[in-house]
Amino acid sequence: MYQKLGMYWSALESRFMPEYLSRDDPLSFWRERILFVLFLVTTALGPIALIPSVILSFQVDRPDIAIVDILAYFTAVFLLFSGKRLSLNARAWAAFGMLYSLGVFLLFTLGFHGAGYIWLFGASVLMGGIGGMRMALWSLIINVLSMIGVGVFIAYKAPGWASSLETPVNVWGVMTVNFMLISAMITITATIMLEGLKNAFDREREAGRTLAVSQEKYKSLLETLPYGIQELDLNGQVKFVNLAYQRVSGYLYEELVGTYVWDFAPDPEELEVQKRRFDAIRDNMPPPHPFTRSFLAKNGDILDLQVIWDYSYDQAGNLEGFLTVITDITKQLKAEEIRKDLEERLKHSQRMESIGTLAGGIAHDFNNILNSIIGFTELALDEAKPGAQQEECLQEVLKAGTRASGLVKQILTFARRGSEEPKPVRVSSITKETLQLLRSTVPPSIKIKQKIQSESLVMADPTQIHQVLLNLCTNAVQAMEEKGGLLQVELADVLVDAELASRTPNLHPGEYLKMVIRDTGYGIPVDAIQSIFEPYFTTKGFGKGTGLGLAVVHGIVQNCGGEILASSQVGAGSEFTIFLPLVKGKAEALPENRFGHAPKGWEKVLFVDDEPSIVKLGGKMLERLGYTVTTHTSSIQALELVRNKPHGFDIVITDMSMPDMNGDVLATELMKIRPDIPVILCTGYSNKITPEKAMAMGIKAFAMKPLVKSELAKSIRKVLDAQASQPSH
Repeated sequence: MYQKLGMYWSALESRFMPEYLSRDDPLSFWRERILFVLFLVTTALGPIALIPSVILSFQVDRPDIAIVDILAYFTAVFLLFSGKRLSLNARAWAAFGMLYSLGVFLLFTLGFHGAGYIWLFGASVLMGGIGGMRMALWSLIINVLSMIGVGVFIAYKAPGWASSLETPVNVWGVMTVNFMLISAMITITATIMLEGLKNAFDREREAGRTLAVSQEKYKSLLETLPYGIQELDLNGQVKFVNLAYQRVSGYLYEELVGTYVWDFAPDPEELEVQKRRFDAIRDNMPPPHPFTRSFLAKNGDILDLQVIWDYSYDQAGNLEGFLTVITDITKQLKAEEIRKDLEERLKHSQRMESIGTLAGGIAHDFNNILNSIIGFTELALDEAKPGAQQEECLQEVLKAGTRASGLVKQILTFARRGSEEPKPVRVSSITKETLQLLRSTVPPSIKIKQKIQSESLVMADPTQIHQVLLNLCTNAVQAMEEKGGLLQVELADVLVDAELASRTPNLHPGEYLKMVIRDTGYGIPVDAIQSIFEPYFTTKGFGKGTGLGLAVVHGIVQNCGGEILASSQVGAGSEFTIFLPLVKGKAEALPENRFGHAPKGWEKVLFVDDEPSIVKLGGKMLERLGYTVTTHTSSIQALELVRNKPHGFDIVITDMSMPDMNGDVLATELMKIRPDIPVILCTGYSNKITPEKAMAMGIKAFAMKPLVKSELAKSIRKVLDAQASQPSH
């Protein structure tokens, strides 16, 4: 019932009240409603009072009363139906005129008995309530003037009812004063109260506007922040996310609001971690330090989000939810991982460099010792009877010396200090030969599979490439000795792009030969794989490895301008991937055996070395080859000897590192005395001279210690024969 009455009332308001009216202005709304109710009630209930008034007016022969009442009624009806056309002030003054006319007419015609002053009082109160203080004062002034005007007429005995009073003027004066006082008091009080309400409404409306503007600015600020903002309730349900959060996650606002903060965990384990973390934050209060959580984005990427957490309270100070600030740090973490990886590689490179410096420092002395061992062993073998026990023993000594010489070369190689001259090498040929050799020593339980798809050339020393393959394949075979397995070797040409080059410091974009050696052995532990290229580090048992194999491989590969990468899984095997830059050119033949035929000669040789044992060895070795030899342990004395006898020698063989004067300086001084004198420079190791530098100085040949008789003999003959073939000046 009440609902239906409310519907009828709303229909009446929409029919008669102005359309421009808004409930956002409550004072104007209620002023309009007062007029609407006044005219509606007058229209509905007016006939109840109008009919008796008309009847009475004809009974007392006063038709003017009926006329005034009828005019007042139809004025109210007109004002009701004109509510959508006339302004509030116009209808208010019209209502005041209606009430005022009734009041004045009744006062003038009926006096005290007509209650006209009540209508005047209602008119002033109505004007104050609708029009405000100014209209209230004007209505009071009009009413007072009307009362005074009626009093003037009473003084002249104009109204008929005034003659029945003994002192009408005095009575009317008292009534006017009381009317004025009560009317002014109630009208002004009511008007002030309504003005106060109006001010309160205005302040509330202004506060609402300010709040709306503030909320709009707050929302705009949240939407323009570069950080993701997320509001949660006490259960962890998302109530709001800003645009930045939507951009980071890839989801729309509607897809995020209503979900729970842990719904986008990438896996069940992370989901449980995030749920427990939320419970801890909610129950233990103070905001945690920034932490990182994983988030599954809409495109399938797993993001690392840094979260700053805070609490949200209502006006009463009660916890109502949480506010989180989100920053996508996925790229930063990836960059940090790359930085740490590069830093680790730099440390590794520095360790290798320091060990290489140490290796270079001992290489010269060690090679001098080996030079004596190998050289004198060769001399002793020349005198030993074939098949005798003495020959067998000397051969073993020679093998040991050769292995020691190879060890020194390995040390210098991983330190990138080897002096071998790189040449264009066809790796596929070396690979096939190495695997063919390996097959004869590998047990049947280990299968070897090769996939060679490249015939390209790389710039390297062929012996070193053979060493790389042999070391890696031998390691793979040893990892599969117990249970057997599969050794795979692959060669292919690849193009290294910018992305791979950026992740691998020693590579540059370009064409490379990719070599892969893969096994199914026991693998390398995670904590050891970062150290496998360090010298003397090994995961093999005692006596099964020197720890130099992978260090040598590392040095050879990087000396060729390439890179080696290792990956492994314990129990599943290991994989080594090598990148070597491709070159154009013709492949060189593989080196011959070091111990072979030693050609002889008859020329005069000056042999210079600061080590007496090497001088003695060199003299004997060259004499057996047929040369006339003069030896010196002092480079200064050797220089003086040549200065005194410039043409006393056909060739000079000198060590590089000597006190007082190094071999390269000695060679320069000798060539100043005699420009055509041929010089062979020997060294166990020197970081001051290379074969290229030696040739540029005019030195004819460059030999590495320990000196082998056949190699030295070939070098001497090559230089002397080339010298002899040149036309004389």
